[in-house]
Amino acid sequence: MMLDLANLTDAPGWDQFRPVGEDTFQQELFETWWERQAQTLGHLHAEICEQWIYRHWRGTRHRWLDPLDLTWRLEGFDTDRFLSLVHLHWGGPADPAHDYEVFRPDRPDPLETALNWENGTWTLPPILLETPEGIRFHAEKYPNVRFLVVEGSKRYRWLNALAHRCAPTGPHQAYVLSQRVQVNEG
Repeated sequence: MMLDLANLTDAPGWDQFRPVGEDTFQQELFETWWERQAQTLGHLHAEICEQWIYRHWRGTRHRWLDPLDLTWRLEGFDTDRFLSLVHLHWGGPADPAHDYEVFRPDRPDPLETALNWENGTWTLPPILLETPEGIRFHAEKYPNVRFLVVEGSKRYRWLNALAHRCAPTGPHQAYVLSQRVQVNEG
């Protein structure tokens, strides 16, 4: 069944992952947070937990995913495969001309997105959710989508901008999450 992205609700238990001091200038460091959470979240790679759960605890659109029911793997992609199978639902739209101007590293005060780019790829893999049957959002259906961006929308947009300029990119690595228990399907 397609993953239904409409009417999502928070998975139970997300509050337990809240960083101490979250949303203040005294938020605990990741290392301290990880010491508390590693027992519960240790089945996930620490980089997944840092860039998704810790860093975006309040703001993530993916609180409907239960981290306790996820597995992960590191998967390789070439640029064409990544851009054709991965869907950016939140954090877009991907506008190649605009995104190139925003993310290019030679502008004053460049964003980390382009600065953290080496040898044609990102230095920190984005996080994707595997969607083997595609996704839907209300009446829109995307049967060929195999992955949904969980964290890394700017990396997706920068890659898309470079690909549209025919810049050499790839190969790439991405953290791929899979749900042990399928939820929110319609």
